[in-house]
Amino acid sequence: MAYYDFETETDIARHLVGKGPRKLPYTVVWLPPEFVEPLNMAEHPRLRIEGEINDHPFNSAWQPAGNESYYMIVPKPILKEAELQLGDIVELRFKVGDQTAVDIPDAMQTAIDNDAELMSKWQSITAGKQRSFAYRVASAKTEATIQKRIAEVSHMLREGLSYTKGGKIK
Repeated sequence: MAYYDFETETDIARHLVGKGPRKLPYTVVWLPPEFVEPLNMAEHPRLRIEGEINDHPFNSAWQPAGNESYYMIVPKPILKEAELQLGDIVELRFKVGDQTAVDIPDAMQTAIDNDAELMSKWQSITAGKQRSFAYRVASAKTEATIQKRIAEVSHMLREGLSYTKGGKIK
């Protein structure tokens, strides 16, 4: 049996994401329509997956685009490593990933582990919100920024706040 449950050839495309005049261009691949039902996309509209594009591994998610179509943003490192451009045909292999998995930066995990209130708040939010907070910390480039963002996330957790799609605090 193959390691990946789904396999197809598709092309690298551009997709504009957002509402109104402020749409951001993303480099994506589209989910073939015949995979929508077997993946039960109606129940899991943002389905986390793991797989390969032209033998380059990735972890990502299918995102809804409306009209029962779904796209996956192709990570920039894969575009660069595989020397891919818009319109290129690629081999896409994937399987459904762990829907609750969250990659937490070590410094953030230490802060959570050392604070009972923070741990309780962390455990009370969804995996999606946990990923949002973890990404905020993981995207920091310097130690000072990492520590600043851990403090910001800790405050937000204690106050029951989260990030909007635009990265603002709500």
